[in-house]
Amino acid sequence: MPRAIEYQRLLETLSDDSLPLDGTHRQHNLLAYCPRGGHRDDTVTDKGRERFSELMDEAAALPARVDFGCLPILANITLVSEEKGRALIDELIETHLGTAKRVDGMVPSYDRLEARATMELCSATYRLVAEHLERFKQDLYGKP
Repeated sequence: MPRAIEYQRLLETLSDDSLPLDGTHRQHNLLAYCPRGGHRDDTVTDKGRERFSELMDEAAALPARVDFGCLPILANITLVSEEKGRALIDELIETHLGTAKRVDGMVPSYDRLEARATMELCSATYRLVAEHLERFKQDLYGKP
């Protein structure tokens, strides 16, 4: 699996003509993320650009994956009382909507289209999860 690398760290690493392949970076996805549109492509070497391209190809070919930290709660929700279950789901909804709102507030600070589009996708995903949780709560418990 490709290593998760912040964009800035990636650029610094690639400008040194090397990329550690010894597992020193967290495993998951390649995060080609450049905050607020700033980047230093002029410092990346040809070898670094080539390695970056390889990692991007590898990341794009991975199976689609979406992780939600709330899945263990949903999978075990019937093990708690209805009152507790509703409260947990309500908290998850509030958390996801709050995160979407914070992400929305960040979007205007990004100059690059791809950065804004990424953040908008994240925001929309948080809202989608909140909507799903609301439907799930109604399906499970009915209307209050």
